[in-house]
Amino acid sequence: MSSTNRNSIRSDNDYYVTPAQTITDFFAVFRLLEPKFPLHKAAILDPAAGGDRNNPMAYPSYLQQIGNKNLTTLDIRKDSKAAIHKDYLRWQTLQKFDAVFTNPPFDTALEFITKALSQVKQGGFVGMLLRLNFLGSLKRKSFWMRYMPKWIVVHARRPSFIGGGNDSVEYAHIVWQKGFTPMSSRLVIV
Repeated sequence: MSSTNRNSIRSDNDYYVTPAQTITDFFAVFRLLEPKFPLHKAAILDPAAGGDRNNPMAYPSYLQQIGNKNLTTLDIRKDSKAAIHKDYLRWQTLQKFDAVFTNPPFDTALEFITKALSQVKQGGFVGMLLRLNFLGSLKRKSFWMRYMPKWIVVHARRPSFIGGGNDSVEYAHIVWQKGFTPMSSRLVIV
């Protein structure tokens, strides 16, 4: 997802390469926040894995570097390096994952999050790279009231999705844990 050059033609399927540094920064924090989660061996799904002939799949590349061999990669694009070329929102599997991590297409991000939450095991994690302004919207208010995130990892450094210059808005990895219910509200939407 990218908000740079908003008035120009958008990339097919909202595909923008997620910078490796953004993912490295996120997982460094995630590992501190959730030290017992076995990131190196967990069953992880990336439903918008990306990758093409010039770029690796962003999240899977990091996870493979730390030794994870239990990855499922999916992407709607036929030129993606993903193992499965399907529309995630129509894809069916009986498998439950320990975690789902991705940079979803902005226009279907809410649907990606909801589906991912249904596909993780109890106690499993869903982490999505989203614009910070994703938090504020009347359209998403009922979603936020029902699905409170456990962590919001804000990226102080704006990522560059198009290979030159940083994006025009701030981003965060928003992380849910299935079954997590905060003792007190961490998010107030008015």
